[in-house]
Amino acid sequence: VTVDKGVVTLSGEVKDDATKSALEAAVKGVKGAGDVVNNTTVAVAPAPDVVAPVVIAAESELSKSVKDATKDFPTVTATVDSAGVVSLAGTITKAKLTALMPVLQALKPKKVDTKKLTVN
Repeated sequence: VTVDKGVVTLSGEVKDDATKSALEAAVKGVKGAGDVVNNTTVAVAPAPDVVAPVVIAAESELSKSVKDATKDFPTVTATVDSAGVVSLAGTITKAKLTALMPVLQALKPKKVDTKKLTVN
């Protein structure tokens, strides 16, 4: 609050419009106060429960990394779509799939789809 020649200037941040109005009204009710300039701002409430976005590696990086990860599995083909989903097809043993999946998951794809993969 500053006062210059009877003009009261309010500044700072208030929690809502009702508080802003009440503050101005209270100051206008003070004996000797002239004009009131209300430069207060209403605080912006943070968005509730904002969830951080999922980070998906760029398609070209992800495609290259998936190709590198599957190079030792010649019976498996892998494709990456524009949404970051890795699709596996072909055949693989359960032991080899157990070794491959953590490597693919570490690349942070949106999903690893194994619907077209036959596990022996």
